[in-house]
Amino acid sequence: MLLDILPGRGPKAFGKFLEALEVEYPWVQEKLLQRLDNNAVQITGTDHWAVSESVLQSVPSERQLNRLAGRLGPEWESVLLDLGLSAEDVYRCRANHPLAVQSQVLAGLVLWKQRIGRRATVQALVQSLQAAELHPSVLDQVFL
Repeated sequence: MLLDILPGRGPKAFGKFLEALEVEYPWVQEKLLQRLDNNAVQITGTDHWAVSESVLQSVPSERQLNRLAGRLGPEWESVLLDLGLSAEDVYRCRANHPLAVQSQVLAGLVLWKQRIGRRATVQALVQSLQAAELHPSVLDQVFL
């Protein structure tokens, strides 16, 4: 579960986690690095975001947006700004849902989808996630 959470915490989170393992749990660090190397070989030369072309061109459902909202970490604001929402829009999302970050993110994603309609594609989302330097695993189980 921890390894599912780390990618959403930023592009440096996994590296910091590996560093923390070095002293007390070097065998765990070694296994993770070995597995990472094996996966890197499988990913090389492909779209590591692993989203099919048909999904990329589709407009995400609110259910998919909700799944994504639950997986985004503190980078969610920069993702929404990259999608074209204003700082005021982001502030309103925060103010309207002060106790639930996932609800703040979902409100912003739904607002983005409502504003630009059919141009609100999964591809646009992926580009904004890449711009925020999020790990591709953020999309795991989102667009099933």
